[in-house]
Amino acid sequence: MKVCYPIFRMRSLKEVDPNLQRVEAMLDRGFDLIRLYVGASHEADVAFLKESTNPYDGRVTIKSWDSPIFRTDDMWSFNWKNCGSGATAV
Repeated sequence: MKVCYPIFRMRSLKEVDPNLQRVEAMLDRGFDLIRLYVGASHEADVAFLKESTNPYDGRVTIKSWDSPIFRTDDMWSFNWKNCGSGATAV
Protein backbone atom coordinates (compact mmCIF):
# COMPACT_ATOMS: atom_id res chain seq x y z
CA MET A 1 0.00 0.00 0.00
CA LYS A 2 1.31 3.45 -0.96
CA VAL A 3 1.32 6.21 1.62
CA CYS A 4 1.43 9.96 0.99
CA TYR A 5 4.23 11.78 2.78
CA PRO A 6 3.01 15.17 4.07
CA ILE A 7 4.75 18.46 3.42
CA PHE A 8 3.17 20.91 5.80
CA ARG A 9 2.48 24.59 5.15
CA MET A 10 5.56 26.66 4.58
CA ARG A 11 5.36 30.07 6.17
CA SER A 12 8.49 31.46 4.53
CA LEU A 13 11.05 30.80 1.80
CA LYS A 14 13.45 29.52 4.49
CA GLU A 15 11.32 26.39 4.74
CA VAL A 16 11.54 25.48 1.05
CA ASP A 17 15.04 23.93 0.94
CA PRO A 18 14.58 21.79 4.07
CA ASN A 19 11.32 20.46 2.65
CA LEU A 20 12.95 19.69 -0.70
CA GLN A 21 15.67 17.78 1.17
CA ARG A 22 12.97 15.97 3.14
CA VAL A 23 11.21 14.93 -0.08
CA GLU A 24 14.51 13.62 -1.49
CA ALA A 25 15.16 11.62 1.68
CA MET A 26 11.66 10.17 1.62
CA LEU A 27 11.97 9.37 -2.09
CA ASP A 28 15.11 7.37 -1.26
CA ARG A 29 13.00 5.44 1.25
CA GLY A 30 10.34 4.66 -1.34
CA PHE A 31 7.82 7.43 -0.66
CA ASP A 32 6.92 8.83 -4.08
CA LEU A 33 3.51 10.31 -3.19
CA ILE A 34 3.36 13.75 -1.58
CA ARG A 35 0.47 15.47 0.13
CA LEU A 36 1.24 19.17 -0.06
CA TYR A 37 -0.36 21.57 2.40
CA VAL A 38 -0.39 25.08 0.95
CA GLY A 39 -1.63 28.54 1.74
CA ALA A 40 0.54 30.04 4.47
CA SER A 41 2.95 31.60 1.97
CA HIS A 42 2.08 31.78 -1.71
CA GLU A 43 5.70 32.68 -2.48
CA ALA A 44 7.01 29.60 -0.65
CA ASP A 45 4.42 27.32 -2.31
CA VAL A 46 5.43 28.50 -5.78
CA ALA A 47 9.15 28.26 -4.95
CA PHE A 48 8.71 24.70 -3.66
CA LEU A 49 6.97 23.65 -6.86
CA LYS A 50 9.52 25.40 -9.10
CA GLU A 51 12.47 23.94 -7.20
CA SER A 52 11.05 20.44 -7.46
CA THR A 53 11.46 20.50 -11.25
CA ASN A 54 15.03 19.25 -11.65
CA PRO A 55 15.71 16.92 -8.75
CA TYR A 56 12.62 14.73 -9.11
CA ASP A 57 11.99 14.74 -12.87
CA GLY A 58 8.57 13.13 -12.57
CA ARG A 59 9.57 10.60 -9.88
CA VAL A 60 7.35 12.30 -7.29
CA THR A 61 3.58 12.59 -7.50
CA ILE A 62 1.73 15.31 -5.65
CA LYS A 63 -1.35 13.29 -4.81
CA SER A 64 -3.19 16.19 -3.22
CA TRP A 65 -2.76 19.68 -1.93
CA ASP A 66 -4.76 20.92 0.96
CA SER A 67 -5.48 24.28 2.47
CA PRO A 68 -8.19 25.53 4.78
CA ILE A 69 -6.78 29.00 4.11
CA PHE A 70 -7.46 29.23 0.36
CA ARG A 71 -11.02 29.66 -0.71
CA THR A 72 -12.14 27.20 -3.39
CA ASP A 73 -12.11 29.85 -6.11
CA ASP A 74 -8.52 30.79 -5.12
CA MET A 75 -7.36 27.19 -5.53
CA TRP A 76 -8.96 26.80 -8.95
CA SER A 77 -7.68 30.13 -10.21
CA PHE A 78 -4.10 29.42 -9.10
CA ASN A 79 -2.27 28.00 -12.13
CA TRP A 80 -0.02 25.28 -10.67
CA LYS A 81 1.13 24.19 -14.15
CA ASN A 82 2.83 27.56 -14.67
CA CYS A 83 5.02 26.84 -11.63
CA GLY A 84 7.11 24.51 -13.80
CA SER A 85 7.15 21.68 -11.28
CA GLY A 86 8.79 18.40 -12.29
CA ALA A 87 6.51 16.62 -9.88
CA THR A 88 3.31 15.20 -11.25
CA ALA A 89 0.05 16.54 -9.87
CA VAL A 90 -2.83 14.07 -9.77
